[in-house]
Amino acid sequence: MPKILCFDTTNDESSAIAIVVENKIISKKESIEKNRQAELLIPNIENIMKQNKNTYKDFNTFAVTTGPGSFTGIRIGLSVAKTLKLILDKPIVTCSLFEVLGYNQSKNAIIIVKYGMNYFVRIQDTFKVFKKEELLEFLKEQGKNIAIISNCKILEIPSMISIDQNKIIDLFCLLAYKKFENSDFDNEIKPLYIRPVGISLRRVVL
Repeated sequence: MPKILCFDTTNDESSAIAIVVENKIISKKESIEKNRQAELLIPNIENIMKQNKNTYKDFNTFAVTTGPGSFTGIRIGLSVAKTLKLILDKPIVTCSLFEVLGYNQSKNAIIIVKYGMNYFVRIQDTFKVFKKEELLEFLKEQGKNIAIISNCKILEIPSMISIDQNKIIDLFCLLAYKKFENSDFDNEIKPLYIRPVGISLRRVVL
């Protein structure tokens, strides 16, 4: 039975780890770490494996989120993924939060990831970064018939679909399993690096 270990470190306050077997989440744990991911991620991964009587070798692949989010958290998560790939010779699946929030949504949907005071926006293949007031003005220009999906709530946009953190982890796991089934592996394992407001996102090498 295909088995995947998924971990998300895009939030510098916490990390989430889940085990997926045949497209079902059999175990999931979110840990409050407050900038201690470098210290706690591996122990937390090994704890959930121990609880489920698994070892690293039991997994067919490992899945990790690439951002946007905490740059430090993302680097830690991707560094762990690269190490597992090197030591175990296992493929890696990567998912951006844009992909996760947009999973099974219209390709034309506007995807918004809020981190700190910034709102990172994907419109099809274009990335933009806004402060809140700039975002509201931008969305007014897009019309009323476009789906808007986000990891936060914005009261000024009542039509927005807001997805909470627990559901985001579930969607991440489902997307990771689908990518595994399609052999959609990532050999480069690069982050979506958060750039300052007014500058587009770009990928960088760890």
